[in-house]
Amino acid sequence: MGFITIRRLFKDKHMSETILYTHIQLPDCEYCHKAKDLFEKHNIEFEIQTVGQDLKPRDLYNKIGPYRVFPQIIYEGEYLPKGYSDLVEKLGEEQVS
Repeated sequence: MGFITIRRLFKDKHMSETILYTHIQLPDCEYCHKAKDLFEKHNIEFEIQTVGQDLKPRDLYNKIGPYRVFPQIIYEGEYLPKGYSDLVEKLGEEQVS
């Protein structure tokens, strides 16, 4: 499934879905925490799903395709492949490293 197909799937089926995917083996994931803070700062309702607890790695792969970093983010139904970096850009924030 290509990127365009994935993007279309989210636009059609999950128009307002905002999900922050974290990983059970990364409880101190700095960028996961930063993404959560940004959502809260902007009063954006979101759901946190933890790979290894709420869903299996394969479930996330089937939803978004290959991934290598966390957090993985779906913002208002749009998959943000670069996670936190894409979220910062979308919200017009400055990147904090």
